[in-house]
Amino acid sequence: IRATTRRPAVSLVFQNLNRSQYISPHFFFSTTPDQGDSSTLSPSDKIPSLPFPWRSNATEPLPRLSANDDLSGLKNTARSRFAKKVTAGLEMKTPMWQLFVTKSWERELAQNCAFAFKNAVAGLLSKAFQVPLLQIENSDEFVRYDSTVSVSNKDTKTMQVEEGGENDETVDETGVSEDDVVAAEEKESEEQYISAMIEETLLKLYTSGSRNDEKTSLEHDHEKENTVTEVFLSVKPIDSRLESIFLIPSLTRDDVKENESLRGAYREIESTFQESGDFQMVSDMANDLIKKVKHGGKKRSIIVDISINCLERFYVKSGQQLIQGDDDSKEKEVTHLVRFEMQTTNGETVQDRELGSWYIIDIDDQLEGNVWH
Repeated sequence: IRATTRRPAVSLVFQNLNRSQYISPHFFFSTTPDQGDSSTLSPSDKIPSLPFPWRSNATEPLPRLSANDDLSGLKNTARSRFAKKVTAGLEMKTPMWQLFVTKSWERELAQNCAFAFKNAVAGLLSKAFQVPLLQIENSDEFVRYDSTVSVSNKDTKTMQVEEGGENDETVDETGVSEDDVVAAEEKESEEQYISAMIEETLLKLYTSGSRNDEKTSLEHDHEKENTVTEVFLSVKPIDSRLESIFLIPSLTRDDVKENESLRGAYREIESTFQESGDFQMVSDMANDLIKKVKHGGKKRSIIVDISINCLERFYVKSGQQLIQGDDDSKEKEVTHLVRFEMQTTNGETVQDRELGSWYIIDIDDQLEGNVWH
């Protein structure tokens, strides 16, 4: 969005990307009635009561994939999807020959996202069941958690003392041991690591204690009704592919957190255009949006949907009762739709743009895409 000119809507809403100015606005903007504006609302506060929110039988694609709906609020035609892919690719400083010829950047992005998803699953398991990341097996190929073979920090320490024959643990004047200090530092480090991978609203779904105060920790009394006593999850990504990608100019998730009135502002511009077809009105709205963000439109967002095929086995038990998943020894091939987001910062040229880090904002549309724009 540019606040200093009166160009057609696409030049306003899709900033000056140098090499991508030739793209027609009709590639992006819809000319059909909108199907409601529920996506402009904040993510639902309804927290699932399941111990581990998970689409375990994800053998069929989500309905919106069949409709080619990326939840951007823009047109979903083939030409529009191509244009959105080009603008996002250029924002990521992808060479033109990769954009139009080899498309290797798509494969590389999907593979990197699959690896990040595997690591994020370990973080979600850690948060949901209050276990250290070290108790979750996380190799280059798979992530696996089996609560029946996990060893607590306390048990590990006990074994070490028994093997050594003595305990050299020291305690300071406040009664805090060195081991306690190290454990606290490790926990803080893990929290920062997990928070960097997963958006806070999604992470809340998996945080034990925030799901209607349901107690899912394995350290709680196993005899309590519906208390989780056994968890097994093994996820091995075997393939991945880019489903959709689009750029949101001049607006970020952080902007919306600071100013809630900006939620849905990007989609509102598109909705106004489809109702009126008035480029001047769209231009004015774009300029108003620029004035409301502290960075003056220098920051942008990229959102991508990646389908990740996995070999997976999952179940959660309470005693002998199966709560979630399928308690058998066979792995199933499933597909998870994982939504990532990244923030970029303006430079003097497209090549100078500073790229942020990808993080996961939704898995299998549990937050309906976690839409904020």
